[in-house]
Formats: sequence, C-alpha cells, structure tokens
Amino acid sequence: SGWRTMMADSDLSLLSFLKARYPLVPTTTVLKVMNKYENDQEKCRQALDSEIGKRFYTSDSESLRSE
Repeated sequence: SGWRTMMADSDLSLLSFLKARYPLVPTTTVLKVMNKYENDQEKCRQALDSEIGKRFYTSDSESLRSE
C-alpha cells in the first residue's frame, strides 16, 4: 500500500520531473511533499531544496560532531 496509495493522488509528470531533479531524495519523501503542496511545482521544488540542504549539510556536521 504505502507509496502506491499516495501515488494515486499524485501527478505522475510532476513526480518524474522532481525525481529527475532530486535523484537522491527518496520517492516517498517526494510524494509526501507533492501531497502536502497539492502538486504545486514551485512549492514542491522549494521544499525539496530545503530538504536537500538539511540532509547534506546537517548530516555532515552532525556526523563530525559525534566522532
């Protein structure tokens, strides 16, 4: 069920576009963002940009602190 259920409510062309633009973001995360912003491409891109920033910049600094 999971992401397949979410997929039914999502725009497949937007999903393809976002997955191509953000290949490192899990599909489930992309789908959650699409649902949250009702497939508004600009809002989805802003949310995923900040998601990528959090993922890469905070995880690197956290891993350095924990060592």
